[in-house]
Amino acid sequence: MHQTHSRTIRKFWAAFFCLLVVSTVLPLCTRANSDQAAKRPNLVIVISVDMLSADLMERYGRNLPGGLGRLQREGVVFENAYHDHAFTETGPGHSVLLSGRHPASTGITENSWLDPKTGKMIYCVEQDKDVVNIGEPSGKIGSSLRWFRGTTFGTWLRDQVSGSRVFSISGKDRAAILMAGPKATGVYWFQDGFGFTTSTAYATSLPEWLTQFNKNLLEGLQNHSLFWTPLGPMDGMVYPGHWLAGKTPIISALPRLIQAPGLAMDAKEGFIIHETQDGTFWRRWRGSPFFDDATFDAAESIITQEHLGEGQATDLLTIGLSATNVIEHAFGNQGPEIFDQIRRLDQRLGVFLDRICAGGRSVVVVFSADHGGMDFPERLQDQGIPARRLNTIAWMAELQSRVRKELNLDQDLLWSGNDHYPNQLYFHPEVSQHLGEQKEWVPKVVSIIRSMPEVAEVATLEELEALPNKKFDDPRDESLRYRLKYSAVRGRSGAILFAFKPMLALNDPPIGDPAQHGSPYDYDRKVPLIFWGLWKGERRKDPVSTVDIAPTLANEFGIKPEEPLDGTALHLTKAN
Repeated sequence: MHQTHSRTIRKFWAAFFCLLVVSTVLPLCTRANSDQAAKRPNLVIVISVDMLSADLMERYGRNLPGGLGRLQREGVVFENAYHDHAFTETGPGHSVLLSGRHPASTGITENSWLDPKTGKMIYCVEQDKDVVNIGEPSGKIGSSLRWFRGTTFGTWLRDQVSGSRVFSISGKDRAAILMAGPKATGVYWFQDGFGFTTSTAYATSLPEWLTQFNKNLLEGLQNHSLFWTPLGPMDGMVYPGHWLAGKTPIISALPRLIQAPGLAMDAKEGFIIHETQDGTFWRRWRGSPFFDDATFDAAESIITQEHLGEGQATDLLTIGLSATNVIEHAFGNQGPEIFDQIRRLDQRLGVFLDRICAGGRSVVVVFSADHGGMDFPERLQDQGIPARRLNTIAWMAELQSRVRKELNLDQDLLWSGNDHYPNQLYFHPEVSQHLGEQKEWVPKVVSIIRSMPEVAEVATLEELEALPNKKFDDPRDESLRYRLKYSAVRGRSGAILFAFKPMLALNDPPIGDPAQHGSPYDYDRKVPLIFWGLWKGERRKDPVSTVDIAPTLANEFGIKPEEPLDGTALHLTKAN
């Protein structure tokens, strides 16, 4: 009896010291075995932070104590990662991240585009009227993957690994839907006043756990105002202040009060109070760190309630964090709002990583962004940077006038669908037919656009399609014309695509946001890229593209892409 007890004690201490050694050597989540097909991780998590540029990450996101810091200390950090396409918007960017293909292939040329046959603007994830979003009135067009072309990493995973599941959660429908791809198990996004929802393209009702989650969230927000106060002192790279964009004031300062929709006006000295009506609460809430907190909470509920990563298969969860985008559009990317948002994101991401690691599952994380962004011109001008705003309504009127005069027309030829952001120009069908089917007049139109002083590059759709397909070793070597090519989609793009010169914001608020994105320049297309959880941590300076993410994951986990890709697999070194 005594000998048996002694052996038991010795076994206990031997196991304890083995566990101590393993936990010291492997500080991350339980590591997946490095063998590909048979030893994939239990859970792959892909996180996209909307409008998080590489510059913003470098300026405010280095050496932090939480999740952002942990990913950078322990992961493979690519310091020079770029989107290849010209129109750096949320839809195109998210269509790229897990497809391995440019928007020219995914079909998502911009967030919205014009159907020249009907004159109707098409939103990149809208569906026909037979699909509705749960919680919205019937008759309103729902959201789906209808306009996306091809497959994604999640599709390949479900097709090739029995029992795998794919879930997606985001503040925006287009982020959740486009990262999830075809064959997703569950896709959810936030709907103001309702909570996280889905559409009948994916399910006829919400799971009970999500219904309860939404109930708790809305009840908590209804009668409790939120006070956004800084987590700590600001550093010397933060520039608060008051500016005037046209006739609209921009106030960049903390703290802020986010008035609960169920409460009367409650002025508190020292807090900046925005509009207090119910209709504006959700916009203000979305433009705060509390929006991402709710998204993380929902993501953790998906992991727990759906038992992700607990089986023998590999599950995929994509998370789109949308608050940075709303904050940055409203307050720019050099003020106290974005500084504090990055620190709060670091804090909440740290909690998230701790929680997913506590379950004992093997987890890998990919961290990136759909696009970057430019600060608002008024603050940049104070710093001696030649940024400015362009009134595109007046600009388009001038262009139309010059084209009418050159071609002897009595009505406008060009059709942008949205003169506020005219990246692509269509020909009005009736006017172009009048000019002639041979279109000898097209070079004249292109020449006029090129002569406009704000234009950096312009090309016809046919010229872009004629460029040879190629993969640049260094995305910084891609010409503007190639970047336009990667955004061009036959049947959706305009007859003419062009790029404005850098450091231009389009229109004064409220028509244009104070701070913007969408250009083909590095401040919009250079984004963070980190692979974490399985590989040897290092900082890499070799230039890479976001189309490389999906083929890299496929290569690492023994998954075969199901169509030709624009990206190539990156070499990652397994940790010992």
